[in-house]
Amino acid sequence: MPLPVAEIAKLVASDAYRADPTVVNEALEILAKTPGFIAAWHGLEIQDPQYLYAVILWESVEHHRALIADQVAYPAIGEKMRKVSNGRVWLYHVHFNAEVDKALNAPTTELALMTVKDSVETSQYLETAKTIVPQIYSTLPNEVFEGGWGPTVENDRKFMICLGWHSVERFFAAFKGAPELFARITALKELSEVDLRHAKLTKY
Repeated sequence: MPLPVAEIAKLVASDAYRADPTVVNEALEILAKTPGFIAAWHGLEIQDPQYLYAVILWESVEHHRALIADQVAYPAIGEKMRKVSNGRVWLYHVHFNAEVDKALNAPTTELALMTVKDSVETSQYLETAKTIVPQIYSTLPNEVFEGGWGPTVENDRKFMICLGWHSVERFFAAFKGAPELFARITALKELSEVDLRHAKLTKY
């Protein structure tokens, strides 16, 4: 069975959501009845809690597109989301190379959006990037909750890593204690712009 596609959105959190994240459940209740829906997570960004992340697993991108074309369900979800968010920063569909449920259910979830620099060939970036996650697993087995990485549907020069951690503090401490791995991450940053964020996600 093919892996699901992940819809990942960064949103501006409303005051209502920051006060009570369960306000999103009204929208998710409708969403969960949509054909192709698998699961959903949501939560505030740790670095800057004015933002929230929504992660929805679909059987395929086409299932999400069908929802967008639904003239009844989609406007109803949009109406409920007005209570949750004051606007969208970005939205991507990601084909991860492995299941990301463990990472999404972890105490802290890393969402790293990487954009290959204009001066770099995508193939050059991939040669470095494809070995990073396996090296993290082998170097930090007691710190990381396994997830995945992969390209976005919308832009073939944008990729995302989704991994789980015990906390942001332990995340940074782990990398400081692994100089070879830290050097590999530094090399990756020379090839791409990396927007590294963490969130505490709740599964619906």
